[in-house]
Order: sequence, then C-alpha cells, then structure tokens
Amino acid sequence: MQQLLTGKKRLAGFGGAWKNFGAGEIFKSVSVKGFDNEELLSATQDRGIIPRSLLEARVTMPMGDTKSFKLVEKGNFVISLRSFQGGLEYSNYRGIVSPAYTVLKSKKNISNEFYKHYFKCYDFIGHLAIAVIGIREGKQISYEDFCTVKVPYPSLEEQTAIAQVLQAADKEIQLLKAKSEKLREQKKGLMQVLLTGKKRLNILKY
Repeated sequence: MQQLLTGKKRLAGFGGAWKNFGAGEIFKSVSVKGFDNEELLSATQDRGIIPRSLLEARVTMPMGDTKSFKLVEKGNFVISLRSFQGGLEYSNYRGIVSPAYTVLKSKKNISNEFYKHYFKCYDFIGHLAIAVIGIREGKQISYEDFCTVKVPYPSLEEQTAIAQVLQAADKEIQLLKAKSEKLREQKKGLMQVLLTGKKRLNILKY
C-alpha cells in the first residue's frame, strides 16, 4: 500500500513521473448548510463517515437547531477533529456533520478510492504533521493547513488501477478474518467436548 500510493512501486503498463499538487489544487472546501432534515453523520477512523445510527457506542445527539451543520454528499471527504491520527475520512453517505468539520469536494477527476487509501498512508500523515507542526494534538487541522500539503496526482487510469488492487487486498483480508473467526469458533467447540470428557481421544500405541 505504501509503495503503490507513493509511486515507489508501479503496476504493469504504467510509467512516467507522477504529478504533485498542493492538496488545495485537487480538493476544495464546501460549506452547504440548511439541510437539518438530513441524517446526522459521525467520523470514525475504521469506517470513515457513517450515520450516527450505526455507531455501537451511545453518542450525545446535538441539542437544538442543526441548520448550521454542513451537508456531506456521497464521495466527499471530511477533515475530522482527529487529523493527527489520519483523520481525513471518506463518506459513502449523504447527511450532515458538525460545522466544526471541513467538508472537501474534488476539483479534478480523481479516484475516490485512491485518495481514501492515500489519506491513511504514512507518507501523507507525515507530510501533514510537518505542515502543522506546533499545533497541539487533538486540535482540528484547517483547510489552509491541508492546502499546503503536496499530494501525488497520477493519471486517473493509474489511480483507478491502484485502487482496484487495494480493494482486492481489503476483500482478501476480510475473507481471511472471517475464516479465522470460524476456526476460532471451531476451536472453542472442540475444547468444550474434549475438556469435559464428552469426546475422548484415541491414543495410538506403537
């Protein structure tokens, strides 16, 4: 992931130097308000921007008027309050977020999946940390800070190809995790019958 997203490793059929732009040349800040009837969204590190109704933990719902909340469209990115932990999150949902967040919309043709992965890689987080050095942990990174960070901009075709490889890897990881969980459950069941004597082992003698 780190090598593909920084151009250190290239996929077959692609060559030439990548362009690099300031993040503000690829993404713009949007602030659309007055959609208080939309679903409330929350920023998570592992699932991106999701409806608050999908959060397992109880969250405090905002009191009063939410007309000042910002509209998030599917395909937007959001700079959350946890930016030092890689808090540029992607949204697969339409809804509204706190006005303290910065909503980003692409200005160029991009693969959302490519940048979804890039914003989580060490290269970007390292550049972001340098750009905002001196800002204390937990404070939100501004759009102006974000704009100063240089990010790669390979061709749309290469972005898409890289995203497909990483999506396939993610799917394989999910399948392996599911297999691991099934094996864990099998082990538990086997332990129950073996440790209680319900099932006995046949010990071969030579």
